[in-house]
Amino acid sequence: MSSATRKTMPTIEQLLDLRPVIEEDFRNAFIAQDINAFTRQNAPANFRLQRPRVEIKAKIGAATGHRFVCPDGGLRYDVWMFSLAIMCVTTPQNGDSAENLQQNQYVANVRQLTSILAQGSWGDEINFPNHYIAEPLKDMGTDENLKTDDNIEYSVLSFDGKIAVRQEVWPAGGLTPGGIQPVLPPVPAQLPGYGFITLIDSVTGKPVIVTVANNVLTTNQ
Repeated sequence: MSSATRKTMPTIEQLLDLRPVIEEDFRNAFIAQDINAFTRQNAPANFRLQRPRVEIKAKIGAATGHRFVCPDGGLRYDVWMFSLAIMCVTTPQNGDSAENLQQNQYVANVRQLTSILAQGSWGDEINFPNHYIAEPLKDMGTDENLKTDDNIEYSVLSFDGKIAVRQEVWPAGGLTPGGIQPVLPPVPAQLPGYGFITLIDSVTGKPVIVTVANNVLTTNQ
């Protein structure tokens, strides 16, 4: 999906709001596979009545250190660590049996599907329009519980991964206070040692100083 065919280009703030991005992208991908999926952004009042279902929660970790030179010239982090928790909820089907066959099969299906969706996210610009999962998810294990009072059984699948911003979706406008773009001053006469501010660095917030000496322009970056 090229930038020309996208309905709207995301802002930098939207690109960096990673938790709901991960949750909603996986939710959309699960729904496309006929899995009832819910997040804290999209959970109707009666969603707990729907079974089987998955509930998706993400936690954002540190940036990996990988950075990208954006169209506005800013050098920004574009890959982050994250943790993903997917709760699989079913209704026990086996009476007094210690094994819930429906739960086992559902959990196995969701575990496999989660990995497949993540690996396919690079080419899936419908469900993952602005980001993709940069490496295969690492399966961190499963917690299982039986809640007989609520007549549900649930398992929480845990994954660790890396999420990356698609390079082509970075906006050209940059991120400036109040959305106002910097105005570049005219270049002054070339006087030796003359320094002047050309713009504010969009990453560090510090001024970029250009110094003219011996007819050579140098910057403080």
